[in-house]
Amino acid sequence: MKKINIIWIFTFAIFFVITSCSAEDDNEVKPNRKEAQQHSFTKEVHVLIMGDSFSRDAFGYVPGVMADVRPEIYLDMELLYLGGKGLKYHWDYISNDKNNFILDEYSPNNDKWYSYANIFGGDIISSQNWDLVILQEGSSTARNSELTLEHVQTIGSYLRERQPSVKLAFMLSPAKPEGSPALGNYTSDDVWNLYVKTSQLLLANNAVDYIIPCGTAIQNARQTSVDNYGDFGHLSYDGNHLQEGLPCLIEAYVGTQFLLDFIEEDASIESSTLRVTKQWVNSLAVPGMHGSVIEGNDEEYAICKRSAMSALEKPYEISNPLY
Repeated sequence: MKKINIIWIFTFAIFFVITSCSAEDDNEVKPNRKEAQQHSFTKEVHVLIMGDSFSRDAFGYVPGVMADVRPEIYLDMELLYLGGKGLKYHWDYISNDKNNFILDEYSPNNDKWYSYANIFGGDIISSQNWDLVILQEGSSTARNSELTLEHVQTIGSYLRERQPSVKLAFMLSPAKPEGSPALGNYTSDDVWNLYVKTSQLLLANNAVDYIIPCGTAIQNARQTSVDNYGDFGHLSYDGNHLQEGLPCLIEAYVGTQFLLDFIEEDASIESSTLRVTKQWVNSLAVPGMHGSVIEGNDEEYAICKRSAMSALEKPYEISNPLY
């Protein structure tokens, strides 16, 4: 009997070691954020985003563009992601301590994004002192300025109570393209105007400190030849999200330039020589990608940059960036 027990214990021990090693191989170890700070960065900026898949569209390329324009800036960018859910749900899960979030975290140490499931939002918020928190409301709710104001004020009060020095920004999202069933009886420009009204109300009530006009840049670009891109057309993959490549890069130009201005860095996206390719997007491990990568030509990159810069100069005005 003792011999049998010894054999069984030995067999179990071998099995445990094998399965443990296998588990380590299958689950990527979360990178240590502090490792990147050992390198020679001239500035640091810590940004937390709270949003849905449209935040992924808008900010997924930003670390790559920043690395191209100002590689000496340490950009810690994290996204508390809820698929298809607005800020009402973000607050519900945070206030009730539910681990319903996915965390998308960009690691400058590895130059790529990592995603982790079953995250408590409160833990991420309290994990460090954030320089900037970007809030993005769900597409339908953002049409309702009063309701969005209520959601932003609730979360904003929570954030400012815990970190009094934090700055808050609101992302003016892209409107759905013409032909999208999600527009209902509205045109694309109609919805964009509703988003503008919401953004202006948030600023007027000091609910946020800044507006990031990603949606205005997209409407600007839709006035140009690049509007033809996208499987759906109008820069869209499916009538809902932007397609990979140039369409997402337009928003990334806006986000990057906003951050450069935010940290008072004398730099411009105009100097970017980045060209988005399938290989580049894959190497960045951008979360939530949509469709094939639209690469474009030099003239089209210039159009995208002008669309972004025009939006930052005139966030509440649609303009053809070629004129």
